[in-house]
Amino acid sequence: SSSLIESKNIIFRGAPGTGKTHLAKEIAADIISNGYFDDFSLLTDEQKEQVEFVQFHPNYDYSDFVEGLRPKTYDDGSVGFELQDGVFKKFVARAKKNLDNSQKSQEMIEKEASVQGVMSDYFSNIELGADELETIRGSKFYISSVDEKYINISIPENKVSNKLKLSISELKEMLESDQTFTQSKDVTLFFNRATALQSDSYYLAIFNAIKVNKTSFTKSVVKQEKLKPYIFIIDEINRGEISKIFGELFFSIDPGYRGRAGEVSTQYTNMHDNLGEKFYIPENVYIIGTMNDI
Repeated sequence: SSSLIESKNIIFRGAPGTGKTHLAKEIAADIISNGYFDDFSLLTDEQKEQVEFVQFHPNYDYSDFVEGLRPKTYDDGSVGFELQDGVFKKFVARAKKNLDNSQKSQEMIEKEASVQGVMSDYFSNIELGADELETIRGSKFYISSVDEKYINISIPENKVSNKLKLSISELKEMLESDQTFTQSKDVTLFFNRATALQSDSYYLAIFNAIKVNKTSFTKSVVKQEKLKPYIFIIDEINRGEISKIFGELFFSIDPGYRGRAGEVSTQYTNMHDNLGEKFYIPENVYIIGTMNDI
């Protein structure tokens, strides 16, 4: 356990059946329980969120591990491709969220929880695809669906671009800012965009609808989050083609380049909502690999 904490990454090697995978899980349980036990089965469901387990094999690749295009069926029945995060990137996002939250003030945590509550309340009380909204310029649109990342809207009157995805996180930023937005230009300036986007006027319309729906935020009482360790176990690490799976992430995994010092552009950066987004592995992520040496 102490070796992993110090080095951030560790690999167990040995003959098959010598308990490498079992040892990896014992170490994960020991670190996550703060030394109270090493039985992985005793971890709570919440604590198990701090561990991810994958097994490499010859067909495992970058799109499984980091990110890649995956088929998606849309509301109208059409099929397209959407960029989706792989298992490691999703895991790192959980660790980053914990790291960020552990550094926030109690006031900020409560405000974020209140905004989340207001948004959830609004989206659960509208009829998707039926309740009409309108931009300042009179463009009518509907919210067709909402998921963890996006608000999907349909704009029937727009013959060129009648579908649009809005980022949940950007709408949250607007609501948490306590700023007043009266025109779409205010949204453009808020996000430091060089030019206005089609989406800005729709962000403004939904922002205003939420504000009208709930004029004052209910104060939420939320505990301040403690910094937690997150442990990623890669079983049979030698069975995968490492350079193909990790890609540019080898640089970020090095202990000396954890955090923003090791941020890199991933292969699909040009398809991200935020084109300036870079990937890095936070200090609270630890990696255990196991491999057969026969």
